[in-house]
Amino acid sequence: MKERMTSRQRVVTALNHQIPDRVPIDLGGFQTGIHVSAYKALLKYLNIDDEIVILDPVQQLAKPCEKVLDDSKLIFAMYVRMVLIVSKAE
Repeated sequence: MKERMTSRQRVVTALNHQIPDRVPIDLGGFQTGIHVSAYKALLKYLNIDDEIVILDPVQQLAKPCEKVLDDSKLIFAMYVRMVLIVSKAE
């Protein structure tokens, strides 16, 4: 089994145009995050029933739960979106 990359290794690998172990995602923090309304839609799409915790009430940023961060459907959906964006740019 391959060794799992750290989040830092994953981002650096992707920025170097190499293939990481999975698509790097950023859904949390005070500089970046996911808005409550987008997070609600994401939970509905992934069929996850979880309490929404607000990280920043001013920006309305939600704290993603572990189920969301570990969900392979999310990673696949983000990968497909990334491929579509790259395809349109070419």
